[in-house]
Parts: sequence; structure tokens; C-alpha cells
Amino acid sequence: MSEPVSESPRASDETPASYVQLAVPGSWPEREALIQAVADASGGRIEIVGDGLVDKQHNVQAQCEILGHQETMEMMFELGGRLEDEALDAVAAHKSVIHLRLRAGEAAAQQVLRLGCDLLDAGGHGIRVESSGRAHSPDQWRELAEEAGVLDDAATRGVALYRAFVVLVGPDEDDDEDEEGTESDADVDVASGGDYTSFGMQIVGRRDAVVADRDDLEDDPVELLERFLLYQLIDWPTLADGDTFSLGEATESTSRYRVSAQPDRRYPSDDPFYNPFGLWRLEPAAATA
Repeated sequence: MSEPVSESPRASDETPASYVQLAVPGSWPEREALIQAVADASGGRIEIVGDGLVDKQHNVQAQCEILGHQETMEMMFELGGRLEDEALDAVAAHKSVIHLRLRAGEAAAQQVLRLGCDLLDAGGHGIRVESSGRAHSPDQWRELAEEAGVLDDAATRGVALYRAFVVLVGPDEDDDEDEEGTESDADVDVASGGDYTSFGMQIVGRRDAVVADRDDLEDDPVELLERFLLYQLIDWPTLADGDTFSLGEATESTSRYRVSAQPDRRYPSDDPFYNPFGLWRLEPAAATA
């Protein structure tokens, strides 16, 4: 399979702060039981005091809120991932939930995954990434954390980060096509509107992306979006307005797409889904020439 191609990378001055929010349901009957379980599982490395969590060894700090049973948690996990019935049953049986908010970004992504593993070791039943809607069973999260830690294999690490944090959303289809309305096998949630877009790239310090569902789009929009996002997470290119991208080697017969930077106006700035880095919009280069 040909590698995506971009042209003319240039630097960007944008360095906004980004955050990730996690929800971890578990069997802890009360706040004190959760605090003790986390301390025991981490060998005292992690402490929860008031509304703060601190990993003293890895210098990670997070805001936290501990709540009781939440009726919608099972539904949110079912919508946000591919969990077996046993894993969903465990989520449904939770007694409390710890909600976390901590700094994100390229360098912090591994810390987020590690902290999630610590909370699973302390009795968590799964992890929902509230900054994108993605949800994982304990086994799924641990596997992704391990793969994202393979620093000498950029492809394995990039795919793991994508699967851990990113969600694709596509337009609602009124015809007889499948739910996604595309040829791609990628997971795509359905939403109103005419764009395919992503959520969650702010967690790794990158822009999300959007592709309009238009007649002159020669490539499958879901494959285009997914490959563009994976390109960012594997190669970590520096892009700027006017650069082009394609799904293969740049030839006369290859469809090329021009990228343009846009602010994220999909959600207000205080919403967990908001991306402070903004969006990349991909449009056929011929249409923007």
C-alpha cells in the first residue's frame, strides 16, 4: 500500500494548551475505598487528595472528581467502542466513577495511557475517553498502551494512539447504504450534517480533520480521513495552508487534496470535544486551484 504524500511542510507557531478527560467506572463502594485501591495498586506512587490526583514518580497531575453509579455509563461505553458483553456487564455493575482531567499533547499521551492502566489495576472496569467518546475494555486499553510504548516502531505507535483516542463521525444517511455509507471498514459514528470529521486529535497535540461529502471526491472519505490522521500520528509532519496530500505517490492520476487550517467551531471552547489546535479541511486540489 502506498504511503500518503504531503508537500511543502512548514512550521506552525500554534502551541495552545490541550487537555484530556477520562471516565473510569469501577467496583469501589465509596471514595475512601477508591483512594486506598489506587494507592495500593501503585505502591503508593499515586495519591488522591481532595480534587487532585498526583503520580509522584512520573510527575503527572490531574484534576479528579469521584461520583457514584451513573446510569448512562453502560450506554456510553456501548456507543463508544467494541466491547464484549462481559465487559459491558462489568461497566453496568460499577459502583462509582472517577473522572479525570489532565494535560495532553504529543509528549503526554503515553502518560495518559499509563495512568489509565494504573486505574484499571486498582479495580477499574474500563476507560471512556470523554474528549472524543472512545471507550475501551481493560484488555483493550492495556494492549493499546503497550503498543503505543513501542518507540522504535512509528507505525505501531501511531496506530495505537489513533485507536486509543480518536473517533470518526460521518453524515447521517437516509438511503439504503450501511450505517457509515462508505466503503471503508473504519469505525464511523453517525451524526447530522454533511461532513466526515474526527474528534480526539487534541489529545496528542494535533489538529482534527474534516472532509466534506461531495460529488467530486474521488476517494472514499472515511479512508481519506483515516489515512490523513494516521499520517500525522506516524510521520508527525509539519503542515501549513496550501499543502497537498494524497493516498499514494503523487502522479497525474492520483487525487490530491489541499489542506486548509480552520478554527474548531463544532463545540464551545469549554467542551471536552473542543480542539484548541483547530481543524484541517481537506478539499480536492483541482477545486481549490
